[in-house]
Amino acid sequence: MSMGGDYQGLPSYNARMSAVVDTLPRRPIRELPDELVSQIAAGEVVERPSSAIKELVENAIDAGARRIEIQADGGGLSRILVVDDGRGIGPDELPLAVERHATSKLEVDDAGDVDLLNIHTLGFRGEALPSIGSVARLTISSRTIGGDAHAIDVQGGAVSTVRPAAFAGAHGARVEVRDLFFATPARLKFMKSERAESMAISEEIKRQAMAHEDVAFVLTLDGRPVLRLEAEHAGDEGRLRRLAAILGEAFGENALLIDQTRDGHRLSGYAGLPTYSRGNAAHQYLFVNGRPVRDRLLQGALRGAYADFLARDRHPAAVLFIDLDRFKSVNDTYGHAAGDLLLVTVAERMKHCLRESDTIARLGGDEFVAILTELPDMAASTPLIDRLLAAAAEPVDYQGAALQVSSSIGVTFHLPDDDSDADLLLRQADQAMYQAKLAGKNRYYVFASRAACAG
Repeated sequence: MSMGGDYQGLPSYNARMSAVVDTLPRRPIRELPDELVSQIAAGEVVERPSSAIKELVENAIDAGARRIEIQADGGGLSRILVVDDGRGIGPDELPLAVERHATSKLEVDDAGDVDLLNIHTLGFRGEALPSIGSVARLTISSRTIGGDAHAIDVQGGAVSTVRPAAFAGAHGARVEVRDLFFATPARLKFMKSERAESMAISEEIKRQAMAHEDVAFVLTLDGRPVLRLEAEHAGDEGRLRRLAAILGEAFGENALLIDQTRDGHRLSGYAGLPTYSRGNAAHQYLFVNGRPVRDRLLQGALRGAYADFLARDRHPAAVLFIDLDRFKSVNDTYGHAAGDLLLVTVAERMKHCLRESDTIARLGGDEFVAILTELPDMAASTPLIDRLLAAAAEPVDYQGAALQVSSSIGVTFHLPDDDSDADLLLRQADQAMYQAKLAGKNRYYVFASRAACAG
């Protein structure tokens, strides 16, 4: 619509808009009530019953528990009970336990500082119990070694006084959660069926049990025993017995021990023989620093390792544990969601930089290997490599924090007249990657026998 060269219609338009704006109510900026803040925070920590159970089980493990019993009714929405034999919580600490950002898992040095890059527990932010208490009816009963048992209640964020309580064990904690999300009923619309939520709970306990073979786990769903795992000795043999108890004796009979350390990063666990393959990827479990993760790039690297031995419609079975120093600092400082976001985002960025005929895999931490195929000459690889470096170095935004990793990339080529097999190409790329690391962070190096090229 044209208003003409003299814009005669503009003043009348502005007057009409001013009249409309004047009729709108002015909403001042104000602080939210503490109860509402807690309910909003709970949405980040407690997404569904299985995530609540995950937090409670990790608390029990951090408290030194050697036996953890879990009960869930109605998919965990009606009732959750987690009982452990850990160190317990004293009566003077129970009120603090249900306060936000109160935790026993951070050590303060003489200067009053806390080293967030050197954390050895599964959690440290102190948000799980208050988050659960803000959206459910929570009761914590506990006894410390040599002490009396006490309990505290939290209902929809309202905290009771500490009271004496009965406790069957000599020490430990008993955490009961009833009517999950009763204080935020809108959240119930996003829950799946009770059967689906129960399956998610069972899967979460299996993953926790795989990572902690020296802890006994008992899971009961709707009064029906589902899982009973006695504690095993910590180490390779105990871990294999635990995995066989969860995945089946056939896995234990067809699994090879993996235990390799490279550049400070350790990969351990058990990988199934190619003859023990499956029609889906259900039996692939990956753990980073003791935490279960689901990462497409890691799964792709696992599948790539079996590529020469399995048909395209078959999947390997494996349980692998990866220790990454750089990733741990991000994961522990900002939480699991930040670490997962960093891995997925960087992997997807690098994947989109390459063509369908190329292959890239992450070996650990900031280490990547790339195999480039169908290139007319080596010079044609430079734009691809530059894009990979730029993609990996680009910060990932997480709640206002810029998460960043650098990359050392080893490159080898499969030229048209090349008869090198996949194993040789991977070894060459691996050697080139370590040359890149020697040159400094965020660098690449091309395998020497093909080109003396670094950048």
